[in-house]
Amino acid sequence: MAGGKPRLYKIALFLHLRFLCEKVFAREDRLYVVVATIGTKAMRSAASAAVDDVAAQMPQDVTACFWDSSSTWGLQVADYLLWARQRVLQGKAVNVYETHVAPLVESTFFPWGRTEDSPLDT
Repeated sequence: MAGGKPRLYKIALFLHLRFLCEKVFAREDRLYVVVATIGTKAMRSAASAAVDDVAAQMPQDVTACFWDSSSTWGLQVADYLLWARQRVLQGKAVNVYETHVAPLVESTFFPWGRTEDSPLDT
């Protein structure tokens, strides 16, 4: 894939934000997208440009906020939940998944389809 991981992350953000903007939020809503800062200065610059580009494509007024994940507990929690969900989707064990993560999952979106041996039905 041209662009590698940064492009994949941008596509994922676009699909996620587009779904929310179309299905959840009203056109006149003002949205704040909070993104954890990452990696080197060059990586942060590329990520910032990608988030700003995606935000500009939405019908709502979207403001991107970049916060240090080590100083923001909500980003740490979101990161853990995403990590746990990914592990389960890969068929790997997460001890507290059923009790602590699964109750928080409303849906799972598979933009590129699913494999027949996918471990989750949702």
